[in-house]
Amino acid sequence: MCERYGITEVEQARPMLDDIIGYYNDRRVHQETREIPAARWESGCTRGQARLRTVPPGHDLPLLFAFHHERVVHSDAHVRFQSRPWAVTAPAGSRVTVCWRPAERLVILSNEQPVGNYAL
Repeated sequence: MCERYGITEVEQARPMLDDIIGYYNDRRVHQETREIPAARWESGCTRGQARLRTVPPGHDLPLLFAFHHERVVHSDAHVRFQSRPWAVTAPAGSRVTVCWRPAERLVILSNEQPVGNYAL
């Protein structure tokens, strides 16, 4: 459709995309369910059938979606990750979770509390 109207930039296409998405979500009857998707969603939420929940306050979403790796703290109070030692404040021998967001941040947790935090 964008080609038909000569649209080459996302910002030019946004109004058209919003209209299409709105139509499919709010007005068009789904072929298989015979319901309008937005109405079906609202009905499911009202009946308590929705599986999505709001994020509780205090949860760090970027940390939640990071790569998580278990490690053991060495006697020198460091954890090895990606061939490098990272200092932590957890006791030697304890298990920690290294939460890695590539090219952004490395957070090391012990009992869900940060014991190391590094910008990459």
